[in-house]
Amino acid sequence: MVNFILIVKTLKTTNINVRGLGQVVVDPATIEIGNKSVVARCRIVGQRGYKTLKCYLTSRHRDDIKGVRYYPKSLAVSGFSGRVEYIDVAISRWINGRTLDIALYNVGRDFKGLSKEFDVMALRHLQSGVIHGDIKPENIIELSSGRMTLVDSDELPLEVDGNCHAKDYGSEYYTHRLRTLRRTDEFTDHYPLAFLSSLLATLVYVPDLFDTRHTIEEYIAMATDILREHNDTGHYNLIVAMQNSIMGKVEGIEGLFQSIVMANE
Repeated sequence: MVNFILIVKTLKTTNINVRGLGQVVVDPATIEIGNKSVVARCRIVGQRGYKTLKCYLTSRHRDDIKGVRYYPKSLAVSGFSGRVEYIDVAISRWINGRTLDIALYNVGRDFKGLSKEFDVMALRHLQSGVIHGDIKPENIIELSSGRMTLVDSDELPLEVDGNCHAKDYGSEYYTHRLRTLRRTDEFTDHYPLAFLSSLLATLVYVPDLFDTRHTIEEYIAMATDILREHNDTGHYNLIVAMQNSIMGKVEGIEGLFQSIVMANE
């Protein structure tokens, strides 16, 4: 079974062949392990500029999604027994920074700074009118300036026959439990933005909460109590609106984020 060690070992050969991409040259000094993926800077032979290569632990078979002509890029990883397994990889433009999931695991984590910058990014994203479709810590980059930006532009939803379909299944952990993961709409990003904002705000008050494993329902319940106890009105109103959402549509979400950002200025 593929694990982080095997993926890193494969990437450290530096010059590898990725099915669907061709020859890829990896910079081993940039390899970083996140929560569910391994990320590195690379160059694709025949293309200009640096790219971000993201290797997932498993194959998600994105080519099975009806209505979307998309074939996954795959990396062959040899196990300890010599058996070869293919894992999915995603390519996006290289941005010098670290993913939010890596930032959350770093020693000396500045949860207050992460929370503030996430809310600014969330408001900016909502105001842009763009649908991302797969918002999660692995798809958020913290720049050297501290600002955050969304990545994985090749995973953005694709419009087919007048309907929006996601190129990927999305991440169930950050998605409203009643939302169909293979479809997306203008409200798709509401729930993950509200959930991550509430979680980061909660970590400001209880930093060790992230070091214990809970279900999403348990996190939400604890976060609601903690935000109320610390009189964090902005984030408390956001998490309550999130829990009252229908199919992930959070009523007044842009205004809620706007009030949070203004309170932090």
